[in-house]
Amino acid sequence: LVNGDPAPNRPDLAPYGAGETSHKPMIAAVANAIHDATGVRLRRPPFRKERVLAALRAANV
Repeated sequence: LVNGDPAPNRPDLAPYGAGETSHKPMIAAVANAIHDATGVRLRRPPFRKERVLAALRAANV
């Protein structure tokens, strides 16, 4: 039972809820998948195409 808006538009509030607990392991899994596929390690998101290509160029891959 939800009383009111379950996702109020309140930028002053910190994130809340159980869904946030899965974000950090998911980010690490994506980073590891990129490393496994390309051989380059990206240490922080976002994992955009441009950043992957720049890392590949920097590694001379």
